[in-house]
Amino acid sequence: MRGQASTEFLVVSALMLMLFSTSVLLYFMNLNEGNVARQRLEATQLCLETSSTLGAFASLGGNSTYTLNLSQNEPYKNYTVWINSLQKIIKVNYGEYGVACRLHFSNLTDSNGSTFFLLDKNATLRNEYGVVRIE
Repeated sequence: MRGQASTEFLVVSALMLMLFSTSVLLYFMNLNEGNVARQRLEATQLCLETSSTLGAFASLGGNSTYTLNLSQNEPYKNYTVWINSLQKIIKVNYGEYGVACRLHFSNLTDSNGSTFFLLDKNATLRNEYGVVRIE
């Protein structure tokens, strides 16, 4: 009788341990997926903020200057921002992934006159009568 009770206790304990370890495994698998989703949302936010800022600056016209500081936002340190003004696209790369959003105008170049370039974390924008140059 005692042997049967102890065997049943061991079997029930082993089943509970397997259930617990499976639950922990599933939790950590979902945790990683949650981090990827969070990074994607942060990259999308950075892309839309950059597009909005560049569009607002371009609408100022005249001979204006603005400093775009991406590094002030802590989560954006590992992100790279690419701009292709001919196709009107901003792409934000993060890790193995990337997101893209639309740029609302095409009169945008870097200091060398290129229309496809990497946006610096501390970029100076110059609006030269309708053409925005990023230095």
